[in-house]
Formats: sequence, structure tokens, C-alpha cells
Amino acid sequence: MKVTFIAFTKIRGGAAKAAVRLNDILNEKGVDAPLVTIEDNKVPVFYKITHYVGWFFSHLLTKLQKSDNPTKHSLNIFGSAFILDTIKKSELLHIHWVNNETLSINNFPILSHKSVITLHDEWFYCGAEHYALDDSSFLRVTHGYYHGNKNVKGVDLNRFIWNEKVKHYQSLSGVIFTVPSTWMQMRARKSVLLRDKDIRVVPNPINTNVFKKNTVGYQIEGIDKHDFVITFGAIGGTASKIKGFDLLSQAIEEFAATISGSINIKIIIFGGKIKRRTTMFGIDTFEVGHIASECELANIYSLSSVTVVPSRVESFGQVAAESLSCETPVVSFNCTGLTDIVEHKLNGYLATPFDSSSLCEGLLWIYNLNIEKRLQLGQCGRVHVIDSFCQEVVGRQLISIYKELGYK
Repeated sequence: MKVTFIAFTKIRGGAAKAAVRLNDILNEKGVDAPLVTIEDNKVPVFYKITHYVGWFFSHLLTKLQKSDNPTKHSLNIFGSAFILDTIKKSELLHIHWVNNETLSINNFPILSHKSVITLHDEWFYCGAEHYALDDSSFLRVTHGYYHGNKNVKGVDLNRFIWNEKVKHYQSLSGVIFTVPSTWMQMRARKSVLLRDKDIRVVPNPINTNVFKKNTVGYQIEGIDKHDFVITFGAIGGTASKIKGFDLLSQAIEEFAATISGSINIKIIIFGGKIKRRTTMFGIDTFEVGHIASECELANIYSLSSVTVVPSRVESFGQVAAESLSCETPVVSFNCTGLTDIVEHKLNGYLATPFDSSSLCEGLLWIYNLNIEKRLQLGQCGRVHVIDSFCQEVVGRQLISIYKELGYK
């Protein structure tokens, strides 16, 4: 029996990275698991054109709603005819990130009794928004999207999309939802849309054979092996408010003002479009751009003294887990999916959300540790990743779930 993976893309974003890693694990275990996306070369041009037209029109419609929520909003009211046809022909499905009009909400019922649906963000149990960032937004998730609790201006597309989900989820049955963290599981179980569904925690896998400490043969000009190196990474680099670079910047300013000198302190930023060398509050800063190679990314983590993940929300915390796998401790906020990964003062530091001064305290705590203690934090981090997030562990979990749906 073949397990068909469905996703919008396999080349961009954290959800795509997670889907590809899961797919690779299964293929290595001998599972016939093709990964189908709308961007595949085998998709006929006509289907691509009609999909992108629907996606463009859907994006225009989102402009009718004004919201303070900076996360992505998706309608999924059109969908791809190619993806729909693939789903209809498949025996067993693993559904990943299917926004950008990859699959229409009114077609969700055809996933019944043959699908695992992995949530890479909160869209499946929200309205049009991909994350409910504040209390008023999550109140709508747990109580319903009504006119009385409207928290947007203009057309309430969040309410419209939520009502569409209510209508079509009634016919969505016999599926198993997976989420990458206990935080997401708790949120999904409290939601009106998914509270009666089967929701399991299956973390994103980390290839611990690639993400491992490497201290030989890699360097960045201007960074010495004795420097204290602070690393931050996110898709889009410093641009995303969700990833919290504004909070990190405030913490770095306080950090720089606290320490006696910054000559032996360096900052690395990866994931952005720009490669340049600059300074942050007197600290030499190296923006290294997008890193496509996982081996090079592992080298950057290995070169670092600490990785900071100041995100306001993370469904899992890929950067944190990769860093710990390379034995580099992590400082993050004590919130969302990161709490499954970072263990306070055991493999890193959990700061008070979303307090930049507390984030600074975490940096200072790591900075003031002796080398032996810092190494011990990293070693504990790698043990935690191997025990909980390595490919072998996650692969066994997935195959067990497939068998429940009839996989042989």
C-alpha cells in the first residue's frame, strides 16, 4: 500500500522541510511514499495556471479584512484540481501544509477514513488566520467565531472561513491528526473544530547524523574559536515579527550594555536574503543569508556558543532542536512548542514571554557559565533530541499510525 504525501511545496518554509524529512524517513524504511506538490514538474501547465489564478484571487480577497494579527491568512476556497484528482486516486494519504489554495475546504471530507493530517500551524482549527496570537483570538477558537467577538475590521473573513470549516468538518471522519508539540495538541483539543477529533503528538524529525557537533574545518572569517557567538536564524531573517527579532534586538542592546566589552562577542544571523557584515550595539554581526545545505547549517550551530529563538509562537521549534542536536544550548521564551525542546537550565534557558530583559538574562546566564558547564548543557541537549526527535523514533510513530488506518 502506497502512502501519498500531499503538500503545497517541498522547497520553501519550515512545513516543507518537515514534510520532506518525514517523507525521506519513510522511503528509507521501504515505505512507498511519493510526495506530491502543486509545484511538481509533472503537474500539467493548465492545472498550474488555474491554481495560481485561484490563489491570486484568494489573496486579493484577504485584503477585505484588516487585522492586527501579522500571521498569514488563507481562505482555501478554490483548490487545485490536480491535487484533488491525486487525492481521489490515493489509497492512504498523509496531508501536510495545503494552504495557498492547494486543497479547498469543501473537499476536506474526501480525506475521510484514509488520511493522516499533520498540522504545521494552527490554521486547521482557526478561521483564516494561521495562528491565534492573543487571548481574544484564541477565545474565538474555543468558543466560536461570532459577530459578538469580532476582533477584525472590514469583512470578517475569519468568521466566514471558520463557518465553512464547521460545515465540512462534520463529514470529515476516520482521520488521525498529528501535531508536532504538546502545546499544539492542547490548543487543538480546546478548539471547537477539532475537540472531538483524534489528535496525536508526532514531533518534527531531526537527522542527528547530519545535525551533530563539528568543530573541524569550518570557520567564518572574523570569528575566532574563542569568541562567544550568539546565533539567530529564521526564514526571512530579521523581517518576521512572529520570529521575534525585535525582542532579540532589545535583549542584545541590554546585553551589550551589561558586559564589560564586546570584542570577543559575535552575532550570526541566517535565513535572510542579505549577506553582509555589520554591527549590533557595538557587536560584530555576520548576516550569512539563506543556508540551503543542512551540513553547513550544522556547522554554524557548532560554531555557536548559544542559539537564541525569540519567537512569539512556534508549532515545534526546528531551529532550537537542530541547535541542541549540534550540542549548542538554546535560549528561548517559555511558550508554545519550544517547551517540548528547551529544558530550563538543563539544555538551555526559558525566558519569561515576551520579556526582552528576561531574554537578556538567559544570554547572560549562558555567557557567564564556564566552558565545561556550557558543554554539559549542549551534551544534555543532544541526548534529549536523540531520545525524542530523531528519525528512528519519529518513523516508528508514523508507521504505527499508518497501520491503524489499514497500512500493510
